[in-house]
Order: sequence, then structure tokens, then C-alpha cells
Amino acid sequence: QNLYMLERSGADTVLILSADHIYRMDYAAMVAEHKARGADVSIASMRVPVDEARAFGVMSVDDAGAITAFEEKPAEPTPIPGTEGATAPVFSPDGTSVLFMQDNDLKTVSLAGGPPFTVVDGLEAEPFLDWGSDGLIYYARGGYIYRVPAEGGEPEQVTAEFRGADVRLPHVLPDGRGLLVTLRRNFWTAGIGVVGPEGGEIGQLFPGTTARYSASGEIVYATMQGELMAVPFDLDRLEPTGSPVAILEGVLVRNPVSTAEFALSGTGSLVYFAPGTPPSYQAVWVDRGGRASEIDPGWTFGGDGRWSSLALSPTGDRLALSAIDNGGVDIWIKSLDGAPAERFTFTGRGNHRPAWSHDGAYVAYAGDRSQGEWETVRRRSDGTGEVETLMSGGVNTAHYSRDGDWLVYAMESSSADIFALRLGVDRVGRALLADDAYHEFNPVLSPDGRWLAYNSDETGRFEVYVRSFPDVGSLKRQVSTEGGTEAVWSRSGRELFYRNGAGELVSVEVIDEPTFSVRAQSVLFSAADFLASFSHPIYDVRPDDQAFVMLREVAGREPDRLILVQNLFGSR
Repeated sequence: QNLYMLERSGADTVLILSADHIYRMDYAAMVAEHKARGADVSIASMRVPVDEARAFGVMSVDDAGAITAFEEKPAEPTPIPGTEGATAPVFSPDGTSVLFMQDNDLKTVSLAGGPPFTVVDGLEAEPFLDWGSDGLIYYARGGYIYRVPAEGGEPEQVTAEFRGADVRLPHVLPDGRGLLVTLRRNFWTAGIGVVGPEGGEIGQLFPGTTARYSASGEIVYATMQGELMAVPFDLDRLEPTGSPVAILEGVLVRNPVSTAEFALSGTGSLVYFAPGTPPSYQAVWVDRGGRASEIDPGWTFGGDGRWSSLALSPTGDRLALSAIDNGGVDIWIKSLDGAPAERFTFTGRGNHRPAWSHDGAYVAYAGDRSQGEWETVRRRSDGTGEVETLMSGGVNTAHYSRDGDWLVYAMESSSADIFALRLGVDRVGRALLADDAYHEFNPVLSPDGRWLAYNSDETGRFEVYVRSFPDVGSLKRQVSTEGGTEAVWSRSGRELFYRNGAGELVSVEVIDEPTFSVRAQSVLFSAADFLASFSHPIYDVRPDDQAFVMLREVAGREPDRLILVQNLFGSR
């Protein structure tokens, strides 16, 4: 209705801004691009996650940047075809394609359309990727950085080993001059490193995580406490030329992966997640029909899929549980007669994966008492006595046999192997499953000690298997076929429970005479409303096998917030 005013003005270019927004951007750059392209109309946009797209107008563009479709606030935003279930998306240097992980494959897809292209299949890489202007794709796997041409080919290892740290989060420097990487030592300690264009040895720069190079000539990175830092950096000498300076605080750092959630654009814009309120959970009984009831309505605690873990005592009257509080993780023990929970661990910053001894006298757990080095320790369950070290060095999950003779455990390594220790007999554990080609973890012994259930990704995804014990070579059975994690034996030994790929709790009826076999499987209920983990069970079975203790999130959590900062270094 006001078009006549524009016509009267005689202006050859008109900038239109929404009246209910405040903008911070360089309009001159947008106008210059508009004129250079000879476009009739140019629209400024920004990328947002699919989950947030329903609050915006959504555009599709071709390789030249021309708009091919527009949808206003779609109720169900249309994802890029062929990327269902994709993770770790990264744009190509020219912005026309996307790199991503799908299952265990590294793929790219053109935003102009067409099917995805598989760069490397069966990769099992970690979700830390980057795409350099040199046409090479960089990824992390098993504590090292690799690269492969975007058109496919043989991957090449880029980085050497760095003194016990996992090397991850590669970021390609301009013109392929090298890489910035994150050196993760444990869940709370990480540093920034740099490696030259030919790869090899890594030079450590300073503590922090998730380094990015800014077009203004600085490295931007985060501390583990969520403070964003900047330091001038010489690309020729690959070294800082000044001291780090804090530029803002409140950036979300995700643990245990030690990843800071921020990104920089080539024009100096910053987008980052600010953490919302952490989730709280409560312990609930869930019957075999999926009906939940609170164990103690007033008892809530922090948790997540990595740190949360629990175990019922052999008699089912006590619950050991790991909870997050003030940045640390401790084990608490609660008597199920209504008494309040009592803190059980007091040393280190991470204590989790509790396991009861066969008689309930001890609780074993994984703890980082020695400056970030993991140990398997135990303490009397009544809280008396000293903490006793059972094993040192990267133990992930431990499980007692019911007779108290064995402790089976998984090592937290690049291949996640399974070992067994005969208590009072063995000084070191014996390897049960140690195939470097696969990840084997979450070992649990049947009540009679004859069968070992565990997870393996030998088929390309995690499934549940059972082997004879202690001679694991005598028998092997695959139990799940559509994905399976979190295997737990029933107290009777006649059932094996696991969570399938659809997030449902499955009961497996087993027989073990004359040998082990699966008789029938049935889905009990959807476990989507209860906390899960692929690496270890976050539930246990009541002694009568008629109910499970699980963790359910308490409503009312404030979500993480996505924040955009434009012209980050404009005032410097």
C-alpha cells in the first residue's frame, strides 16, 4: 500500500527491514553483493537447526544462490533428502554442499539436489569433521586425525600420537596451512594444538577446546568453563603473537566430548549456544507394562546419558546411583524404605558405574581419584573403611559375578575391549574380547556365571551378543537383530533384557540346557521417556523380575538458547 512512496523517491535500491526486529549487520555489504549479482531482489538469511526452522521462513537455493522455493514457518520443515539420521553436518568451503555422518558412513550432498555421495563407508569416525579449501575432508577417529579427498579415496592419517591425549575437533586453517585440533586428556582437561600442512607432530598452544580461525587473524576458542577467548595468530609461523583475551562468557561446553557449541562465519558473525538449566531426573519403578511410579517424589538429581548410572543391591532394598551436582559426579546410596539418599563418594570429580558385590557388602565404581586417571575402586556399602583400588587405567564398566569370584569389565580405549579378573587370584585382568576391528563393551554375567552378555558393533551397528564364560570361544549367539544396547539379566537368569534400536525394552526368554539358546523375544514397552545410554545400562531389575528402576526427566527445564553476534571483532 506504500509502493507509491518508493516510486516517487526515484531510488534505484531499497532496503526493507521488518518493523518488529532489531538488526545488527553490515547493510553495505549486502547492497554491494545485490548489485554485483544484478539481482532483482536479495534476501538476507541465516542457518538454523531444523528443530527451530518452524519459527522462520525457510528458503531453498541452487548452486548460484538463487531462491528456488520459500515456505513461511513450516510446521514440518523439509530436511535435505537422503540425510535422515545424519549427524555432524559441515558446509563445503563454497557453501554448496554439506558433509555429514550417516550410520558409519562419511557422506556429502549437494544443496542443489541429487543423492548423497559416500566418501568413505564403514568409517566409525567420531562426529568431528571439517572440509578444507584444499578439497580434503578431515575427521577424527581413535584419537587421531585423518583426511580423505572429497571425491573419495584412501584415508591418510595426519596426526601423530600426542602423549596420551585424544586428538579431535579438526579445524582447517586458510589455504591448507595446517590444522587446529583439540587435545582431550580427560572429561575436564583439554588443550588447543596445531599441526603443519604435512601433518605429523602436534604443537600444544594453550588450555581450551574447539579452536576456530577468524578472518580477523585470531584463534577463537573456549575454556572448559565456557568462556570464549581470542588470541592473534601468525599463519606463517603457526604460533600466537599475543596473549589470549576473553571476549564473552556463557558458551555451552558439552561433556564428556569436551566440545564448545559455537561457530564463526567468514564475515565475522558468531553463533553459539548458551546453556539452559541442566536436566533433573527422578528414580521411578516401571512395571512390565510400562507404567511408572515415583520411588521418592521429593528426590531429584542431575544426570545425562554419559554420567548417569545405577544398580540395585542384591536384595533390592538399596539403590546406588551416580548424580551430577556442581560440575562433579558422585555416587549416592538410597535405602528404599523411604530414608533419604546419602552421599557415598567424596574424592575426584567423576564417580559413576556402581556395581554391588554378590553379598551387598561392597560397591565398586569407576573414579578419577588420581588427577584424571580412571581407576576401578570399591568401598564398603555402609560407607565405612577406606577406598580400595581394584584396577587402574581406563576401566569403563565393571560387573561382579553373583558368586563373587569374577569381575568382568570393559576398558575405555579406541577399541573398547572386555577383560575378566578373578578376585583374589589374578593380579591383572585377562583379555576376553579384544578385537581391534570392533568395539566390545557393557559386559554382564548371568546369575549362574555361565554366560556373558555384551555389546559389539561387528555388524556395523550395536547389537547384543551372548558368549560362554569364562571360555568365551566355546559358544557365541547374536541376540538382537534390529539394534541392541543396555543388556541386563533377570534375577532368575531365565530372561535377558535390552533396549532395541527403536528405544523399546525387550524381554528375551532364554534356555541354557543343554546349551544356550533364545526361545522367544517380546517388546515390553517403549522406554523413550526414560534416560538411556549406548555404553552402559541406566536401569536395573527388581529381584522379583516384575519391575525395573529407571530414570525419568523432571519437567520444567529451560532449553539451551541459540545466540547470534554479528561483527564480532568490528570494534577492535
